[in-house]
Amino acid sequence: MKKKLYTFVLDGGPCGGKTEALNTTIKHLESLNYKVLVVPEVPRLLMDRGIHPKDIGMKKFQEIVLPKQLELEDLAREEAARLIDEGSKVVIFHDRGLLSPIAYLGEKNDFHSYQLLLFATIGLSLKEVLARYNFVIHLKTAAHGAEEFYKNDESREESPEQARAIDDRLYFAWLRHFLDRYVVSNIVDGKQISFDKKINTFLEIVMDQLE
Repeated sequence: MKKKLYTFVLDGGPCGGKTEALNTTIKHLESLNYKVLVVPEVPRLLMDRGIHPKDIGMKKFQEIVLPKQLELEDLAREEAARLIDEGSKVVIFHDRGLLSPIAYLGEKNDFHSYQLLLFATIGLSLKEVLARYNFVIHLKTAAHGAEEFYKNDESREESPEQARAIDDRLYFAWLRHFLDRYVVSNIVDGKQISFDKKINTFLEIVMDQLE
């Protein structure tokens, strides 16, 4: 029987633990003989190479992000199809998805304007974008409930307040995903959990989706 392709989006505000969650989960899945493909975070790739929204404007930046994101996603899908034909179990992780840029384009998610941007830049509707992913896992920024651990790096400049606002907009953006969506918080039952517990929760969510 032909193997199934599993596609996950990892999202959430800055400093949410996506990198560590990915590394831990990939290591575990590979130990179970899964082939794991990762679509990298395109905005970070661009900023690490000197293309920054503060220089060219956020809208122009996202107009560059979206086609590159789609190109990398399609490459991953092509490779996944080849691996599945060979009999492999395949998982694709998207470090943010095609809906993620909406959270960076204003203080409120403007879905009408974003739909126009999607169609103009990559020729897809909002519904078509959402249908590309099986599951969405939102890792809450450390600025939501684990403020003492929030920190910036060379590609991250948001204050804790800005990080919380972006996190909230990403949360509401993916509410439109009509399949499975999960949130990994820093607070459970009113108490802050450890970072290791947060990463293990992410891993458990992923494993629960795989047949």
